[in-house]
Amino acid sequence: MKTIFKTLTLSVAALSCGVWAAPQVGDYAVLAGKISSGGQSFGIETHITNMQINSGTGEVLVRTTHLIEGQDPQIENEWKAGDQIIDQEMAPAIASAVCEQSDGQGVMENVTTPAGTFSTCKMPVDGGFMWIGGVPSGIVKADFTNDDGTSYSGQLKEYAWR
Repeated sequence: MKTIFKTLTLSVAALSCGVWAAPQVGDYAVLAGKISSGGQSFGIETHITNMQINSGTGEVLVRTTHLIEGQDPQIENEWKAGDQIIDQEMAPAIASAVCEQSDGQGVMENVTTPAGTFSTCKMPVDGGFMWIGGVPSGIVKADFTNDDGTSYSGQLKEYAWR
């Protein structure tokens, strides 16, 4: 299950387009989907929220909360470089910037989710794909299976810029 979370919370920093960003405390995204493993499926919601900004370093404390059916919430806090967090100003350009820097791996694709229709860059990840777009987490949709056979499929349910 940890590998699912690690892949799901893929840092857009790895795909950073090198644009200066000014993320805000409270920017958030919620992904909803299913995890399947060993013949069982569970609903999951993943909340990704900018919690705090270090004014000295510009780093952003990002909280990722995984809510899985029948389990206690799993919370991860991670400081990330502020210039590698998507903000509202750079959102419209993020998908094309990621595709441009993907060495031909990314493909531009429009994706419709409960949160709306987004221009995304469909990127291969181990065992599947992630659709990166102009939302606070960068993740619009994800669909992959880990080496242990655990699969995840989810899409953006809601998001907000503060």
